[in-house]
Amino acid sequence: MKLYASSTLMWGKGIREMAQLAHEFHLDGIELWAEQAWFCHMNTREIVQVLKQYGLDVTVHAASWDTNICSLNERIRRKSLEEIFRSIIFADAIQAKNVTVHPGKRTLSAEWTLWHEKILNQSLDQLEEIANHYGITLSVELMEEVDKELITTAAALNRFITHRSEAIQTTFHITHISLDNVLNDLQRVNKMYLRDSTLEQPHAPLGDGKIKQKQFLERIMNKDYITVLDGFDTSENAWMLQKHLSYLETCRQAMEEIKLKFLVTNDDGSFAPGLEALVEVLLHFGEVHVVCPDQESSAVSHSTLDPRFILLIAFILPYSMCLPFPKAFPPHFGHSVADVFSFIHVSLL
Repeated sequence: MKLYASSTLMWGKGIREMAQLAHEFHLDGIELWAEQAWFCHMNTREIVQVLKQYGLDVTVHAASWDTNICSLNERIRRKSLEEIFRSIIFADAIQAKNVTVHPGKRTLSAEWTLWHEKILNQSLDQLEEIANHYGITLSVELMEEVDKELITTAAALNRFITHRSEAIQTTFHITHISLDNVLNDLQRVNKMYLRDSTLEQPHAPLGDGKIKQKQFLERIMNKDYITVLDGFDTSENAWMLQKHLSYLETCRQAMEEIKLKFLVTNDDGSFAPGLEALVEVLLHFGEVHVVCPDQESSAVSHSTLDPRFILLIAFILPYSMCLPFPKAFPPHFGHSVADVFSFIHVSLL
């Protein structure tokens, strides 16, 4: 995961204080909420200079608190789009390449859903055009199932983005969604948001609420998402951010202790169909090593091998290695390659 801190976890601080905290906590970047940056009169040139100084990436969350891009009221709808356009221009000014946007809500009852969906598509057409113009990706957020939210399932969001250019991606918040619904079905995910929640405290530190965080983290730890630690905190020491990070470290250590080790082998060669797909799945459950011939070698899998012929090379899959077998080798050495591994053995026959 690429860990970012939401600027709302550091409300009241300037960009330099935010960057110092992100650097101190070894984060990869900061997600700046556009409305917060405008409210605090942040200077775009200073943002670029400070983030470069601390080696931090940046993303933007577009204006959303008072907007609705599929509102029945055309003036509200037009002004909402203007605020998101302004957010994209702000992102370009601070050299951010990604902006999160909310898809809007129904103004009227469920009977008007098709009308609102039509308007949402028109709004997304305009947003996609300006995103392509500035070379920025937009992550459309999957929303929680509450009254009048329009896009609350993976299937619903997929309908709006699959026919569009790669400028339109998706994102989700762990407190808003069904875990399986998102991880199995949602397409084009490039970002996610983490925090916890309770009935009394909708913005709670990870581990303090109702969300089954550990189960979720085990499934996404190896994904290449931008992961934004989210919440709202006005404290001097950014205590919620610290609690988020403490919980993540506890989960990481627990997963390291129980991590499985997999040895994947075949006799069809390192580029056989299905090998990469199998490894990608197993990486969600533990450490994966690949041992296979560098070419088609069917019917020789029970042969022995002189260890002097073994050559270690880098393999294309992450966290793995390949031992290519020579075309011919002396049969009188009784060393089995699998003997050196104490792993769960998965063989592709």
